Amino acid sequence: MRKRLEQLLLRKPTSVLGIDIGSTSVKIVEIAWNKGRALLKNLNIADIKPGIVSEGKIVDVAGMTEILSSAVANSGTTCRDVVTAVNGQAIFIRELPFPAMEEAEMREAIKWDMEKYVPYSQDSYYYDFATVGPGNNLQEVRVLVVAAPHDAVDPLVATVKGSGLRPLAIDIEPLALFRTLKKEENTLIIDIGANITQIILYQNGCPVVTRILPIAGNRFTETIRSALDLEWNEAENLKLRQRNLLQRLDSNSEFTTLHTQLNLIVKELARDVRRTVEYYQMQNRDAIIENFYLTGGGANIDNLAPNLAALLDDVPVLEHNPLDFIDVSSSFDLTYIKMLAPRLSVAIGLGLRGGGV
Repeated sequence: MRKRLEQLLLRKPTSVLGIDIGSTSVKIVEIAWNKGRALLKNLNIADIKPGIVSEGKIVDVAGMTEILSSAVANSGTTCRDVVTAVNGQAIFIRELPFPAMEEAEMREAIKWDMEKYVPYSQDSYYYDFATVGPGNNLQEVRVLVVAAPHDAVDPLVATVKGSGLRPLAIDIEPLALFRTLKKEENTLIIDIGANITQIILYQNGCPVVTRILPIAGNRFTETIRSALDLEWNEAENLKLRQRNLLQRLDSNSEFTTLHTQLNLIVKELARDVRRTVEYYQMQNRDAIIENFYLTGGGANIDNLAPNLAALLDDVPVLEHNPLDFIDVSSSFDLTYIKMLAPRLSVAIGLGLRGGGV
């Protein structure tokens, strides 16, 4: 079903750029393919100036094109084929029940019913769908519907083309992230960015729930900055490098005011994760969640995974490594790349689409 949803192109180049345009930075990776094995060949990360991306949409195409062109040039790549994604803030995903019918009939039925479900005005969005499984009875099926507004997709395509690149596909972040997991079908990803966190629940390999939270990496940084009277960059570096800055909840050591403040943020995040899971399980009694994965640039905080696990009834919360089943060019410092890896998860997943993963 995932293959159907992705609609992979017939032409498969030997290397692809996965480009993840976030709210504060653009991440570029080149994934090359050799005998079916993926290789991280080149990468670059560039900051995005305030005002260029807003609420997951590019609002300054000229400014974003300039940043992307420079970032690609500085990455060392000569590849021009691109897979990129609509930001999670700008997409609509919902699982809906429909009467069982042929695909052509289903497409027509969804076409006429879309206005009931999507939060966009008529003729202002792109959409697709896929049947994900049987419904509550033999006459019903579950259908996954994905939609994105024109003002999120069109500026993205214009930016890529304006940078002298060839867009092979416009993906969605939940599918890109799932592509970096190994043999996981029923799982939940907590993707912590700078300004937002995405909670994505997968069943049988399909994203059935996505939720956007305002609790993210910058919230931790601001708490550290305020408590210790630091400059922003100092607080950010401390967050990423200082061990036990976030004290383990099962620690016998004394908790400082900062430890307490940071763990209050973790408790808020855990509460929203729990509510998301419980709501879905109330609607779907047979739902299975085997593991939780923590990823994204904001996930690089020591002790975040065990503290979340402790607050989620000890469900395994694993630190996601998108490099687990791809090779890395010998030109990279492996220690540095492993530190960056969670931040590159979406970009790597986009690059992997080019090889048919």
